[in-house]
Amino acid sequence: MRAFVRFRFELEGVVQGVGFRPFVARLANDLGLSGWVANRANGVVIEVEGDPTALETFSARIVADKPLPSRIDRVHHEAVPLRDEAGFRIVQSLVADSIVPTLLPDTVTCPACIAEMRDPANRRYGYPFISCAECGPRHSIVEALPFDRDRTTLADFPLCPDCLAEYENPADRRFHAQTITCPRCGPRLTLLGMDGQAKADGDAALDAAIAVLRTGGVVGLKGIGGFQLLVDARNESAVQRLRERKARPKKPFAVMVAGLGALGSESIKPEELTLLASPSGPIVLLDCAPGFVAPPVAPDSPRCGVMLPTSGLHSRLLDAFGGPLVATSGNRSGQPIAINDAEALLDLAGIADCLLTHDRRIAARLDDSLAQIVAGAPQLLRRARGFVPLTLPFEGEGGVLALGAHQKNTVAIGLGPVAVIGAHNGDLDDASTRLQHEQAAGDLLRLCGSDARHIIVDAHPDYASSRFGETLALAAGLPLSRVLHHHAHVHAVIAEHRLAAPLLGVAWDGLGLGEDGALWGGEFFLVEARAITRIGGIRPFPLPGGERASQEPRRAALGCLYALEGVAAFGRAQVAAAFAAHEMTVLQRMLERGLNSPQTSSVGRLFDAVASLLGLRQSNAFEGDAAMQLQFLAERGGTPDRAYPVILDDSEIDWRPAIAALLDDLAHNVDIGRIAARFHETLARTLAAFASRAKVQRVALAGGCFQNRLLLARCIALLGEQGLDAYWPQQVPSNDGGIALGQLSAHRWGHVLRAS
Repeated sequence: MRAFVRFRFELEGVVQGVGFRPFVARLANDLGLSGWVANRANGVVIEVEGDPTALETFSARIVADKPLPSRIDRVHHEAVPLRDEAGFRIVQSLVADSIVPTLLPDTVTCPACIAEMRDPANRRYGYPFISCAECGPRHSIVEALPFDRDRTTLADFPLCPDCLAEYENPADRRFHAQTITCPRCGPRLTLLGMDGQAKADGDAALDAAIAVLRTGGVVGLKGIGGFQLLVDARNESAVQRLRERKARPKKPFAVMVAGLGALGSESIKPEELTLLASPSGPIVLLDCAPGFVAPPVAPDSPRCGVMLPTSGLHSRLLDAFGGPLVATSGNRSGQPIAINDAEALLDLAGIADCLLTHDRRIAARLDDSLAQIVAGAPQLLRRARGFVPLTLPFEGEGGVLALGAHQKNTVAIGLGPVAVIGAHNGDLDDASTRLQHEQAAGDLLRLCGSDARHIIVDAHPDYASSRFGETLALAAGLPLSRVLHHHAHVHAVIAEHRLAAPLLGVAWDGLGLGEDGALWGGEFFLVEARAITRIGGIRPFPLPGGERASQEPRRAALGCLYALEGVAAFGRAQVAAAFAAHEMTVLQRMLERGLNSPQTSSVGRLFDAVASLLGLRQSNAFEGDAAMQLQFLAERGGTPDRAYPVILDDSEIDWRPAIAALLDDLAHNVDIGRIAARFHETLARTLAAFASRAKVQRVALAGGCFQNRLLLARCIALLGEQGLDAYWPQQVPSNDGGIALGQLSAHRWGHVLRAS
């Protein structure tokens, strides 16, 4: 008999709240090994002893056979002295300081739990809060690390004898499942009227909510990370009523369906179905079959945001209702989603007809994540429930807090070897969202066990995130650094893909403050180890009315035409159709005198201008509305037969010949779908041509314009044809949701505007 040995394993990654410790215990017992396993703030620690051959098998299988939702980022093991102990056990978590905390995203209810919920013989039959060691709420309920029940909001629900027996049984699938509950000891459903009075409990509450939905009413549902608003997605008048109540006239709603079979479209790709059914459970943008939902769900859009049930409660609702449901954020436009009954009764008054709620507290406010497939790979457009917090390898200073942008805000913190990115907070125009932003920063620091030692903000002084950072730095006596908006966009791609210099960064988006004080949005940067240098960009054009042009594509179109033709632009039919006579008089004076008509190099505003010229949108119903319509039109237009001409010199892309050719096409009644396709092709070829001349192998495609799947896919393809390596945002949004991570990266590289 060979002498026993003992090893200590330290694992980091997603190894808490996913059934990892029970898996380890079962594996060790099967192999006849003794020892223990425990959670710690930054992962899992295992000490195991026994026969060396069995230990080799154990070492290989903890990685190869790990639970499906888990992810192992690092494994360290070393020999330790024997203890000659009997059996293998799960021990109390080790609470210790760590610079790499284990942060767990929420996961959708797994198929095994759903099967139990639907089994009349199972004691959890019909139980809407069912979960196990591998699925269920995580980040939305955690209040402190490590992830143990007494550090979550489920501490409010002591285990009944049956649940306790399952929890302590190594052979049970809920062995050490921290979220275990049942109808006897877990949360309970209640239906509230909008007067705050309870109308029904338990199954009766669920039945009453379904009755409201069937009669065209709006139900406020307490979901995983906050309230959602539900309505029958096939009832046109009900959907329109929700739009009117929520003051959301055009922006598409998301839809929840019971299963993949409900989609009924052969155009949906296998990778889209895989993403849709993943444990993260995002909303996925799909090309759905006509008539799948009522037209007002996604007006003027061939795509629909679809999600599957994310919890047992959602599954029960969909099973009983028998059709798709609109599932949109439970908030008023521009405000955070409600997370408790008091907020919902206040915020959803006049919107919801009732609330289907429960008594499990929500610790982290989380919207639903949004994703699409581009070039065969997932691209996150909004990173929230199921994907946050995100921990990425980083290698920078510890305690660096990045406060993000003004729109689609997120916060991030550098902890030394990793960066942690928080959830989507939204646009910071409303006071309640600004408060949420400030709370999110504090919560992320607390959860990571870190103090802020350095503050990073956007260079724009009027962003609410910048003002908050200034206040925070001043109050705590901390250093403050500012990062240019478009530098941060490029650095978000650098950080996600861990790119090295040199590389070409392409930042195409709406508007952001440039180093020269102009409004950038179509820039090319040479990124080197010690410097990031703007080496080119779109030829600037004026935006009459400044910020108003972001809401009115007609103003961007007028600015382009004025840059192309001068005062003669006011004689064009497109201008006369878009503006009243008195407006044109004022706008002409503004442009001639340069009053409130800042210059911009924004590709986003070029999209708006072309959408206006083609008669698609003169004003945006929501951010990106005009650009989306132009994309959809181009996709319907088919493969472009050619691109429009541009003038490409050493540092400037002159778009004027392209717009002149586009106007000529319009004058000759060329199909506007073909025109839109040619415009997209023009931008993609121009980008590839500039990249080829830059003579840098790696190209980072950054900024909100690369949410456009047609543009992004074409740029990737053309760069590949030239032998260049294209990188684009996938895990982190290409829009301003990636700015906080980019700020951390820019600071690490020393690419800051100034420090104070």
